[in-house]
Amino acid sequence: MSKKEYRNSLKSKAAIKQAVVSLLSKTKDFYSITVSDVCLEANLNRGTFYNHYANIGEVANDIENDLMLGMTATWAESRHSDASIANFITTVTGKLIENEVAYKRLVDYIPNYFFEDLKSKFLSEIEPDFRKNGTLSDYAKATIEILSSGIVSLYLDYFQGRSHSSLTEIQDYCIKVVYAVLKARNND
Repeated sequence: MSKKEYRNSLKSKAAIKQAVVSLLSKTKDFYSITVSDVCLEANLNRGTFYNHYANIGEVANDIENDLMLGMTATWAESRHSDASIANFITTVTGKLIENEVAYKRLVDYIPNYFFEDLKSKFLSEIEPDFRKNGTLSDYAKATIEILSSGIVSLYLDYFQGRSHSSLTEIQDYCIKVVYAVLKARNND
């Protein structure tokens, strides 16, 4: 594949993904969006769509993958300067703010594994701080599961319109709670 073909392919896929996000803001229902709607919105023909995707669900999966890859890359980059939990939460929140419009439109249609993946990332970042003498007790495991589930749930509630807090406020609450739990744990 030549560079021009590759560039055109990337542009077509980007146009398709942007069209789906745009249509979600108009129709409010992912399942009512058709390939024809996407092609019209993206100014592409159906053949171009089918060269890249078999259906609209694949587009949603691709959007979700892009969002998660972006978040992971941003965290990996920022981690070199500061590997703290606060920096992790701040970095994730910054990426969520950056893609806020897309998340709000897609939250009900993104596969559940996106949120499981986010929870898993929180777990892996929080876990080292809960180890004592290199081991993780059952109580510590339960604690970080509760923290990770709660943190992801707060963000999910925000994107589903069930929170009155801003993303920055949620970020600050999460940091305070994690550090309060760590402080209490260290005082045990």
